[in-house]
Amino acid sequence: DQALRNSGEFNEKYSQTLQQLASDLQALTTFGDEVTIVAIAQLKANKATEANLAKSGKTMHDLVAAVQDFAAAQRTDLVTASDLVGKTISSQTNAMSRYGIEVDANADAGTKLGQIIDGLNQKFGGRAAALAATDMGRLTQASNSLGDAWEKIGAVITSVLAPLAVRLRDFLDNLRIGEGDTLKLATAVGVFAAAVTAA
Repeated sequence: DQALRNSGEFNEKYSQTLQQLASDLQALTTFGDEVTIVAIAQLKANKATEANLAKSGKTMHDLVAAVQDFAAAQRTDLVTASDLVGKTISSQTNAMSRYGIEVDANADAGTKLGQIIDGLNQKFGGRAAALAATDMGRLTQASNSLGDAWEKIGAVITSVLAPLAVRLRDFLDNLRIGEGDTLKLATAVGVFAAAVTAA
């Protein structure tokens, strides 16, 4: 969200749209939604705004999918790939030239985005999906899905256990009593037992 705020594009609906984009691409590639969100933030920080994408006639989906294809083809991580693309968009250095992507270094960001996406699609189009279709790719996808499931389970467990943790802390604080203060101890145990039962 901070990257969207920095680019002046933040609103809750757009943030959710980008999160859904990352989730949709996770289903088609080996790239988890969280790392895709990081890559999007990096691209946003390097002038890949909706306004510049509109100038290029492309969308954020087009850009991210092309960067994922590039990362898959180069067997590099998505953040490194998005960093190379981002530098090419926002500076007069074509960090993509060594990969055969021709970009006019003096062009505006919108023009560069179009050239980068077209170049990546021509050279590497479909590579991320192809990688996902391999045995190792399927295992990675399964791992990503399992990670998402554990996040949801963890959120549920946290919502249940957090109130109990507070009650346990209060109970333990009440145990800090002097020797022979059995009445206070009994009261503390009773309060904690009642709290657990109520939960």
